[in-house]
Amino acid sequence: MKNGIVIFSILLFLWIAGSSYCYVCEIRKNCEDSDSIGVADMAPDESLAESVEFDQAEETKAEDEMVLATPPQPHLFYFNPGQTACDLTQDDREKMEAIKSFLSENVGRKLIVTGHSDKTGSADRNAVVSKQRAEFIRQELLNLGINADAIETDWKSYDEPVADNDSAEGRAKNRRTEIKIN
Repeated sequence: MKNGIVIFSILLFLWIAGSSYCYVCEIRKNCEDSDSIGVADMAPDESLAESVEFDQAEETKAEDEMVLATPPQPHLFYFNPGQTACDLTQDDREKMEAIKSFLSENVGRKLIVTGHSDKTGSADRNAVVSKQRAEFIRQELLNLGINADAIETDWKSYDEPVADNDSAEGRAKNRRTEIKIN
């Protein structure tokens, strides 16, 4: 029985030591700081002040990373019937700039540019038109300076309507290209 307690105590001690090492060295990244002063070496007021400053710096860094990690909302571009290009508004250009900034701060993220059409005309023609609409927006993003490797294009023809194709207003909403960040 005593041997069991001794072994359990040793394992518990090793687990606590390993966990502490992991926390300090791996999570807080404080292992290799040879210039750092131990908490025991500091006056009580210094220890508390540095601890508070460190925690505030970590909290601010985490908030900044959260802002960068939140991608801009998907953006829609609308097209006239049969058109594969559209006039970009000031709002469109501002959204594209926000997307560019997000991508430059979040390397590895990708855009998905998806072209859509209304249900007017043949299925083949709508597939071509929706693909060309996606390519038009892709080219505008490239012209803005976004890396081609960060842009994927897709087209859905009239397969994913957001409104009823029986009205002019519904068809106008369906003739769109959407940018989403993946």
